Amino acid sequence: TVLVVGATGFIGRHAAERLAETGFQVISTSRSEHSDFTCDLLDPETIGKVLDRARPDAILVTAGNSSVGSAWDDPDGNFQTNTTGTFNLLEAVRRQTPSTKVTLVSSAGVYGPPESPEDLPFTEASPVRPASPYGASKAAVEVFAGQYARGYGLKVAIARAFNQLGPGQS
Repeated sequence: TVLVVGATGFIGRHAAERLAETGFQVISTSRSEHSDFTCDLLDPETIGKVLDRARPDAILVTAGNSSVGSAWDDPDGNFQTNTTGTFNLLEAVRRQTPSTKVTLVSSAGVYGPPESPEDLPFTEASPVRPASPYGASKAAVEVFAGQYARGYGLKVAIARAFNQLGPGQS
């Protein structure tokens, strides 16, 4: 059973569909009513209720602010949505379903622009030098995830996605 958090967004929608096609039982969440559960990551109580009912084997987290532009317009709101939301989810998993595998979708925005051509291509070993509030929030999410993996033994993976284009995107 895979819980897709943010299942009505661009990545979440496609991931949920593909997971279901390959035989996984998918449970979807979003802040809207167009999913199995309504869940706001800024509300720890709703996260706890979803985990109690879903009891997932794995969680794919695609929820959060994904707009670099809107992050510049509202850096605090962007940071709260991405970091506090992730913290709330990891804390709920730690307390309620600590054996659940969690995959967080991060961003290549954590790298910032290359400082020289030798910096390319980016790899997982490349320095993290975010140049936007969005990239900084995603870098913070990765730090939280590492701390929860090391400190509490949670099984957390990070997927650093680059720009995506595809069907259903405006």
